[in-house]
Amino acid sequence: MDLVFTKSASRHGVSNARAQYVITYHVWVFDVGGGMTLYVGPDRKGVDLEIGTVRGRTGGTYVIHAMRLRPQFVDEYRSRLPWKR
Repeated sequence: MDLVFTKSASRHGVSNARAQYVITYHVWVFDVGGGMTLYVGPDRKGVDLEIGTVRGRTGGTYVIHAMRLRPQFVDEYRSRLPWKR
C-alpha cells in the first residue's frame, strides 16, 4: 500500500513510522464513514493508536489522522485483542 502522510496526520504527535506500523500490524480495522478507514492497534512500544486513512482519486492512500486511541473505541478494541480471547 502506497501511503501519503498529510500534515493533519502529525497533529497529535504520532510519527509516520508509528502510524505505518499500526496500519501494517493492526488489530482492528473498520470503515467510519465518509470514505475513512480507521486502523487500530499498538505501536512498537505498545501504545494503542488509531490511524485514519482515505483513498485518493488516483488510487493512493492518504493518512489523515493519527492519535492515541480514544475512549469510545477502547472496549471494542480490547475485545478484539488475540491474547484476551
